[in-house]
Amino acid sequence: YEMLVGRSLFAGDTVTDTLAGVLKTEIDFSKLPAETPAAIRRLLRRCLERNPKNRLHDIGDARLEIDAALGGAEVEISGESAAPDGRSRRGLMLAGVLIGVAAGVLIGVLAARREDPAPSQPPLRLALAPPAEITGFRSSPRISPDGRSIAYFADGRLWIQELDGLTPRQVPKSEGAGVLTWSPDGSSLAFTVHSQLLRMLPNGDVAQIATLKDSISSNSGGIAWTDDDAIVFTTGSSELFTVPAAGGSPRVLLEPDKAHESDFHQPIALPGGRGVAFIVHRTPEGVRAIDLLVQGQRRRLYQDDERGSFDALAWSESGHLLIADGGSNNGVWAVPLDPRDLRPAGPAFLVAANASSPSVSRDGTLLLSNFANTGSHQLVVVDRNGERLAAIGEPMRHADQAAFSPDGKRIAYCEFESEAASVRVYDLERDSRNRLWSGVDCGGVARGFAWSGDGERLAISDGKTGAIRIRRTDGSDQESKLTDGAQPDLSRDGKLLLFTRTAEKTTQDIWYLPLGGGDPVPFLATEASEQQPHLSPDRRFLAYVSDETGHREVLLRPFPSGAGRWQVSTSGGDMPRWSADGRRLFFVQGDGQVMEVEIDLRGTPVLSDPRPLFSSVALRLGPAHGYDPAPDGNGFVTVELGSASGSGGDLTLIRPWPGQETAK
Repeated sequence: YEMLVGRSLFAGDTVTDTLAGVLKTEIDFSKLPAETPAAIRRLLRRCLERNPKNRLHDIGDARLEIDAALGGAEVEISGESAAPDGRSRRGLMLAGVLIGVAAGVLIGVLAARREDPAPSQPPLRLALAPPAEITGFRSSPRISPDGRSIAYFADGRLWIQELDGLTPRQVPKSEGAGVLTWSPDGSSLAFTVHSQLLRMLPNGDVAQIATLKDSISSNSGGIAWTDDDAIVFTTGSSELFTVPAAGGSPRVLLEPDKAHESDFHQPIALPGGRGVAFIVHRTPEGVRAIDLLVQGQRRRLYQDDERGSFDALAWSESGHLLIADGGSNNGVWAVPLDPRDLRPAGPAFLVAANASSPSVSRDGTLLLSNFANTGSHQLVVVDRNGERLAAIGEPMRHADQAAFSPDGKRIAYCEFESEAASVRVYDLERDSRNRLWSGVDCGGVARGFAWSGDGERLAISDGKTGAIRIRRTDGSDQESKLTDGAQPDLSRDGKLLLFTRTAEKTTQDIWYLPLGGGDPVPFLATEASEQQPHLSPDRRFLAYVSDETGHREVLLRPFPSGAGRWQVSTSGGDMPRWSADGRRLFFVQGDGQVMEVEIDLRGTPVLSDPRPLFSSVALRLGPAHGYDPAPDGNGFVTVELGSASGSGGDLTLIRPWPGQETAK
């Protein structure tokens, strides 16, 4: 009122006169400028009402009146508010400015009240040892937005643990669960079991949201729950999808630029409708870029080509983007962002070394996993129960696509280094290794190796060039290109190359190439995606992965006729591998279980029910980084992902976290 009128309301010559004015003087609303909106007049009358019962009680109510004025409410014209004759244009302009200032002050009061920080809390740094109910490693930990609970996977199930309690509770129907996210209010969880997207309701019941085309990889896939009640997800080797959290059919939200990008990883939802951030897998640079999608518009949020790889993201209300770096700068880093446009406002800084899986509650409590990635990839040979038999070479930052030579004396693998990757062959008898290729993109299930039957040559899929290349394993010859494609498999007799190509409809098809001469021949090209071909040792049957059933399963077909089809897996399947004698087929189930199926290929194939051998998740093994059965049938080569850091627990809570107070 005083700003609009230009004088004090009750001021007198003395304190007594002022108090008397407060108690007795009638407020003259006719002094308000004529242009004062009706909503503001009404607001001032209610704020200056002497009877407390009739006075405005809350600034939230005031906002409604201010919004009406800012929205163009009609100006109240009455005798008491009519402008005096001869009011100058300058006076009218000043009155308008004063109205805007008054509204701004009120809105500022409202904003200040809404943004008041929570009462200060004591510093916290607490290592959370596993409770007695948990026997294995706790993976993918997430703190709830309200900071009261944490959720994680352990022992093949999803668990919730309230931080004011000691005993975790198992989420129903979560056996084999893969990835998770909290709802924005922290009352619900969304998670996956194989290709099912599920929702835990506030009362603890579990309902289905959708059936997905593929299982979601826990290594690079993820799901995020947005403020508008949608689930955004990626399988880890796909575009971004969205589906209503209440249930429905998934649809594509954003496709990668096929010329420069292969897929998207690890989406997170920024609160307040600020969009979805996600990791971009660029080719050949890798996963060192983060983009933001807001209302259908995409832009680069952060990029650092000097780093190794981005493994996970989290958002802090302090205005920081937290990044788990799995490269040589291993640990959790924070990038300060300008709150106005979410542009980087300073360099990234280290929050916690040798840590991963960050998540932050609204009060700023940071939850971390203490498991490091640097030097934690160890090639190992494990028995049929998953127990380590031997370590192969020294630990490395990142290993991929380990595969035995046919005689079992050598192992080919892809090693990621600072800027690129190399294909190496490790000689088990000599305890030595040699490099066959450098500067290639050889990692991931979408790539792959293939030994020739005599072990003298190795074929690789190079994601940089999109070509399948081959050379002698002693490095004595020049490489040669076999064809364009990926996921190579060589027949035991060396006469055929099986591989995949991406069709125009963006699905994958299976082809074969006669190596004695001839053109590539399509073997299986349908509306579904067929991939990961593996030919039986006798060349009569092809095992492969298809999503024709609605989710990924391992299937079997006669080769080369393709007439007939048998389903090998029953609850999702990936990465089929034949035993050397062709009597068994191994694959990885959606929950990380390594499975075995006995097969009689005499006449019509007869398949046993899949039998679990070991859980790769519980044993910290990474078959997605490569696994292969030993030729003698006594074990597998795979990648061991590391062990606890010795901090007293595998999870840590930190508040405030280093650098958090630098936010503006």
